[in-house]
Amino acid sequence: MVPGVSDKDRHTLIPSAYHIPNVDEPAVVDSFQWGAVSMLSSTPSDQWQWYSLMRHYGLPTRLLDWSQSPLVAQYFALNSGPTPAPCVWTMDPNALNQLAVDSPDIIVPSGAFSDHWLPHQLSRGRPTEFTYSDKNYTNAHPIAVAPPRTNDRIVAQRGCFTVHGTSDQSIDSFLRERSTAIEPIVVARSAVDKLRDNLFALGFSKSALFPDLDSLVSDIKFEHGLTGVPIPKDQVDDGTRRRKRRATTSPRGNSRTSATGTATTPKKAHRTKTARKAVRKR
Repeated sequence: MVPGVSDKDRHTLIPSAYHIPNVDEPAVVDSFQWGAVSMLSSTPSDQWQWYSLMRHYGLPTRLLDWSQSPLVAQYFALNSGPTPAPCVWTMDPNALNQLAVDSPDIIVPSGAFSDHWLPHQLSRGRPTEFTYSDKNYTNAHPIAVAPPRTNDRIVAQRGCFTVHGTSDQSIDSFLRERSTAIEPIVVARSAVDKLRDNLFALGFSKSALFPDLDSLVSDIKFEHGLTGVPIPKDQVDDGTRRRKRRATTSPRGNSRTSATGTATTPKKAHRTKTARKAVRKR
């Protein structure tokens, strides 16, 4: 699982809800559900779909966005504004869940187990102990989850999530204290422009990851160098610049696949077997 962040040194892997002191998550969820029902063409079928929809529209949650694609993650890292250290974090989600809940399976949230991480059953700093299938668990730690992909953007971005528990410790700190299952890949500032060009040529563009007309227009301006054309200021995408079309070939190389299909560069080939775990509904 791979998220792209703009700066390794200033961006630890903590969800937005834990950047805000004393946020009342259940109240935010209730307000969103009350107001959004009349605006949706189809209503989410469970609380996890509601929760991921909240994250999608920018409300603070304990969800962190990850991608099964390292190139998608690189796109976000390189397009998050000026920064001295664009960074892609690579993580083994099986190892995270093994450490957090003593099982390597990626959790498809659908029942009594995963519901202990939902807002109405969790209080920050107050872990709950519970029993599931005759085993004792706690919802203190973050877990890797794969809820149903219910919108075009999540599908296009090959999106998945981690959800924090009652502890606000960052995922990178939690894993580094216990394993080697996470590491950052920092991009040199001097390489950013070339990597953006390569990603665009490979099809990783704004309209591919955010499939709508606004994103398409942004890509067209970017590709055809329309920055200097006298377009109204409120419509100009400052990120556009001239680039040439180029033929490309798909990169080849070894990869390891996590339970959610994440492709990342392996340190050792034998880890591939460990990462191929079943996705389990819990």
